[in-house]
Amino acid sequence: MSVEANEIRTRYTVLAGFFSWITLAGFITLPNTFTSLQASSSLGENKGGKFVQNTVRNLPLIPFATALCLLGIVGTIWLWGKHKKNYIWPTRHLFL
Repeated sequence: MSVEANEIRTRYTVLAGFFSWITLAGFITLPNTFTSLQASSSLGENKGGKFVQNTVRNLPLIPFATALCLLGIVGTIWLWGKHKKNYIWPTRHLFL
């Protein structure tokens, strides 16, 4: 089973990393980043900074972050289902 886990195509390993990062971006990174931009006082001192703050304020972050989370979770579940017979690969690439 360990040998089979090492012989799984590289594209699945890359997809596992991609789906993990998409989930992370949707769950943690995006909402926190844009919230801190809105509260920044140094951006409000010039025209470009005010433009960025107004753009961020009108951006629908929750649906975007939700879509990223769902895409990452659905992709992870798909990879898990595809490689469920070999439990070493999902444990190593999806859950750690």
